[in-house]
Amino acid sequence: NGATHYGLEDVGLMRIQPGITVIAPADHQQARAAFLATWNLPGPVYYRLGKDDQTTIPGLEGRFELGRVQIIREGDELVILTMGSVANEAASAAAALAGQGISCTVAVVASLTPAPVDDLVAIVARFPLVLTVEAHYVVGGVGSLVSEVAAERGLGCRVVRCGVRTMPDGLSGSQSYLHQTHGLSSGAIVKTVLQELGVQRAMK
Repeated sequence: NGATHYGLEDVGLMRIQPGITVIAPADHQQARAAFLATWNLPGPVYYRLGKDDQTTIPGLEGRFELGRVQIIREGDELVILTMGSVANEAASAAAALAGQGISCTVAVVASLTPAPVDDLVAIVARFPLVLTVEAHYVVGGVGSLVSEVAAERGLGCRVVRCGVRTMPDGLSGSQSYLHQTHGLSSGAIVKTVLQELGVQRAMK
């Protein structure tokens, strides 16, 4: 019937398990590259895969490196860091923001463990505003990872985590419905960016 639901606890739980590689590809092309890059690693590998085998993420072109971040769009006002298939919504939001004169860097974090710490430091240090976007609880996934890196390295930025905050039992629906419900649609991401930029400009 086309209904789906988010696997919400998986990445958060897997990140804290010792010896497990955790990969969350953004599209099927990146998933193929991730499989080829990690199939013979020692120890277990957990892949968090989406169901969409048609949509591709603009600018990603199937790129994947273990322990690295893939930048898919360059901008100078803020950065959006995203995980999994919701990266398509993040990319669409960045394109819409560009139409309003707001320039965003967008990067895909597909390798959660090993964490791409050096890449995250290099990217996050460039921006006062960082949005994380994931179809996952805001605790435990890429939002937590980026917050940990920013805090531990003393990076002077505000991290805004876009993700699932509450999930009633039994809630299901189309992927687009769930994105809209949890503020993860491209339009909702645009709204969040505009709000946060307004707050920052008012504080200057």
